[in-house]
Formats: sequence, structure tokens, C-alpha cells
Amino acid sequence: IGRKKELAELERAYQMKGFHIFVVGGPEGSGKTTLVEEFCKDKESIFFTASHDNGRANLMRFSIEILAHYKDFEHEPFNFWDTAFKYIRDMQDSISEWNFYPEKLSTEKNDNKVIVVLDELAELAKRDSVFIDMFRKCIDFTLMESKIFMIITSCDAKFLQRTILDEGSILHYRLAGSIMLDKFVLNDDTVAQLKEQAAKNDKHIDTRKIIKYSADDIIIREGEINPEMY
Repeated sequence: IGRKKELAELERAYQMKGFHIFVVGGPEGSGKTTLVEEFCKDKESIFFTASHDNGRANLMRFSIEILAHYKDFEHEPFNFWDTAFKYIRDMQDSISEWNFYPEKLSTEKNDNKVIVVLDELAELAKRDSVFIDMFRKCIDFTLMESKIFMIITSCDAKFLQRTILDEGSILHYRLAGSIMLDKFVLNDDTVAQLKEQAAKNDKHIDTRKIIKYSADDIIIREGEINPEMY
């Protein structure tokens, strides 16, 4: 809700041929992950959120996401990041022949492209000092002609600028676009979408209403028992 332009921009970049990176930035709580999840919901995607663990633990979790996506339950976890990305590339190149998704092949608009989401990439880069340089080399030698659309998110604006967004930065040359989200704003268009969504919800919930508050208005005090849900 309230992100029509952002979804359209993601779709525009997704339709581009070849490997590209799209950046979704913004402060914590601005809806980056929710926006990307909404965009990916009807597309082939591998969604990985970096954690505060070390690089090895993150690679293990990334491996689990990849192998689960391709239903390859016999393959060992990857020992190197570039091996993991190469596996995705090879699987997408072979997907038509191996027929993993027969129900979608006939309607897929973008030649079996897969979306790889690296959510909160700055967390991963902080815990693996060589990851970004390795990632750049992997793009140059492995992913350049792949059927992969990569979405990178982070709330660290400085990291995004020096790594991807600034001209001359290490990954800028593969950038297809970027969105910097603000905190969610309840404007008139958003209110209209909320009303439309509410109308589709459970018919028994018929007491819903939207109330506008001014700054510093007290909605509920700590410790109060209130039957309402906000």
C-alpha cells in the first residue's frame, strides 16, 4: 500500500535484459523488505536476509535458501560465495531443459529470470571484509550474462553510496536503478488504498475507520486496557 511508483520502477528494471542490480535503501522501518517481498510474490525469487552472524554462517544460510528453491536436497552447502552464485547461474541456464517450473514456463515474460534478494547487505559486508571485492569479481566473471536480477537492500546509506550508488563505486556499472524509501506517509492516496484493502477483508470486521491524529495527540497510555486495535 502506498508504493505503486516504487513497484513500477522495480518492474521496469526487472524487464531489462541481462544481469542487473537494483538498490532499495531507506531507514529501518521504512518498508524495504515488505516492498521487495510484494514485488517478488509472483516471480521466481531467492530471498536471503543477512544476519549478525559471521560470513561462514551467512553463507550456510544462503546455501539453504538456494538449495531449497531448486529442491536440491542432496547438494552440500557451498564453501564459497562465488560457487553459490555460479550454481544459481547454471540452474537458470538449464531450467528450461530440466523443466523445474513447467506450470510457469509458458507464461513467464522474462526468459526464466530469477530474482536474488540480498537483504541488508551491509550486515554481511561488515562481517566479511572480502565479500564486496569477491562479489565484484563474481559479477565480472560469472554473472554478467546470467538470468539473474539482483535486489540489494540496506538501511546504511553511506554503505550504499560508496559501494553501488556513487559513480565510480565498485558495483555502480551494473546498477539498473535505485529507490530510497522514506518512512511510510499516510497521504490521501494511501488512505484510499487502505479503505479499498479493508473492504476486501473479513466482512464481519465492520467497525473499521480511519482517524487522523495531530502530533503529540495521545492515542493510548501505557497500562490502559483498550478494546481497539491499531
